[in-house]
Amino acid sequence: MSETLRHRGPDDNGEFLEEGAGVALASRRLAIVDLSRHGHQPMVSSDGRFVLAYNGEIYNYRDLRAQLEAAGHRFGGGSDTEVVLTAAQHWGLHGALVRCNGMFALSLWDRRERRLHLARDRFGEKPLYYGWSGPALLFGSELKALRAHPIFDGEIDRGALALYFRHNCVPAPYSIYRTVAKLAPASIVTFEEGTAPGTMPVPEAYWSLGDVAQAAASARRPMSVESAIDELDTVLREEDAMEAYIRRSAVGVWHASCSCRMGAEDDPMAVTSPSGQVRGVQALRVVDASIFPTIPRANTNFPTMMLAEKIADDILRTGN
Repeated sequence: MSETLRHRGPDDNGEFLEEGAGVALASRRLAIVDLSRHGHQPMVSSDGRFVLAYNGEIYNYRDLRAQLEAAGHRFGGGSDTEVVLTAAQHWGLHGALVRCNGMFALSLWDRRERRLHLARDRFGEKPLYYGWSGPALLFGSELKALRAHPIFDGEIDRGALALYFRHNCVPAPYSIYRTVAKLAPASIVTFEEGTAPGTMPVPEAYWSLGDVAQAAASARRPMSVESAIDELDTVLREEDAMEAYIRRSAVGVWHASCSCRMGAEDDPMAVTSPSGQVRGVQALRVVDASIFPTIPRANTNFPTMMLAEKIADDILRTGN
């Protein structure tokens, strides 16, 4: 399964096996932040409790590391993987993820509680698929990894196929295969040891675009257009966000993508202030994927524009 993802991680590979629990994790690594062996995965936490296989990048990992060091934690290397793992050790997985600013898909095995957690970043930039094939729970960054398992169940989901023809994608939580789900953005799904084969726990959202919009609406304050543009420019240039990413980026561009690619492409935009000063930013049009599970699998009159209008209306209504 890992070998099918060599193109995603040509620099290193690793495996973790805990036979007593029937858990196996594998990772392919593209080394960006820390090129040394200190970033090798799967990575075990300093207390031995957690094992992490992680794909992505955390843009504010330096700030999180500083907070964790102030709390007494020590680090062996400079990777953001170690920061994510230590953050989960210190704050718990939910507490760690709400603090992470980045793109990621991860699996975290809790050796003490005997639980496997799968999680995905807020906007679903990094994919994560999971599902049962007979007695085995399979998961990976691409469907081809699951297909490589010898007992993979490749039955096509006809309802998901209908969604693909309607929307030009298969929206979360569906995949093209009947027994495989796509984890929705900003979600964690947890499997307990002994979970019956075929059981699909309900994912838990750890972040919501609607909550952010509601909080912003409740904190609304009067200001001039010039002041609003100045504040937006400051937010977009924060050290732990856009500026840090642009400075370090090894992939060249910032992507915005979501489970259903409806207007989620990069959209360059220039904001002009009343004084005529132009401030260039990258506007990321995103879709709150939490509504996707409500989309019927077939026979639906729910075209793309209606969906986009519904999301816009929901956001505007929240702000009123």
